[in-house]
Amino acid sequence: MSPVRSATVTLGADYNRQAYYSLVDDSLVGMHSRYAWDVAVATGDAPTLQLNAAIPGLRIAYTYADWEVPAEPEGLEWLYDLPTGREADLAVGLDHVGQTLLLDRGLAADGTPRGFKKLALTLTDSTYVLRVADPDGSNEVSFPAVPDPAYNLVTWSLDDGAVQIQPPKATWDLLLTHYLHVYDPETDPFPYQVTGALLNPAGQRGARLDGIPFDQAAPAPLTDALDVIGFDWKYYDFDLGYVMTPDLSFLVECGDGQLRALAFTGFTDLDGNKGTPSFTYRLLP
Repeated sequence: MSPVRSATVTLGADYNRQAYYSLVDDSLVGMHSRYAWDVAVATGDAPTLQLNAAIPGLRIAYTYADWEVPAEPEGLEWLYDLPTGREADLAVGLDHVGQTLLLDRGLAADGTPRGFKKLALTLTDSTYVLRVADPDGSNEVSFPAVPDPAYNLVTWSLDDGAVQIQPPKATWDLLLTHYLHVYDPETDPFPYQVTGALLNPAGQRGARLDGIPFDQAAPAPLTDALDVIGFDWKYYDFDLGYVMTPDLSFLVECGDGQLRALAFTGFTDLDGNKGTPSFTYRLLP
């Protein structure tokens, strides 16, 4: 059996960080505040608009009006992104061409609203430009960015403009982050913030092995759903605190094309503070 590796990543008790981990290189390759970016556009042939679902309450709406018309938040249909990797689960996705959008920037770490911004995108092969203004059109600014195929996304902070904060896509396998999950999508859909692990969309695939402990994990059919690992490898017990779901392991096909078994072993630090996922993993033959 291949050596078992272990890792611990501290996101913070308020889940304020997003962290990128390489199972291939056994290393944390990047970490930043979840407030470091607001929106992004995917590089490559499908330039989808994506929202930072790690920010509580961040959502977007079509205004169905020209840019010059003031955007009023009232009466709009508010949409959100789900991190499944499916274009259908994005609020806007590819349907940003010629659109004036209104972004609700959600809540700051202290719970105060971050306000609204009006957005429009112009994309060419060489430059992506994000046009930003207050809802009434004041304080307009344009943020250009050059798409780099070495990265999954072009990311923008509406405070700082284009920011390159994600590591190159060839260098990581897992994103540990806060994100949205919808319970009861068919009957009473409600988006809820959870903390878990997402796959790198640059070709990584995975599988969930219910009822199979880590030391018995073996190759199985894989999916490219980014949230296949997800968040429910843990649950909260009012007497014990966070407890790991028993006999649950995962497979990850990493950037090197090889398959690794993975299982989570904890969600708290040595002082008992939440927001510190730990996991073990090993290369499968």
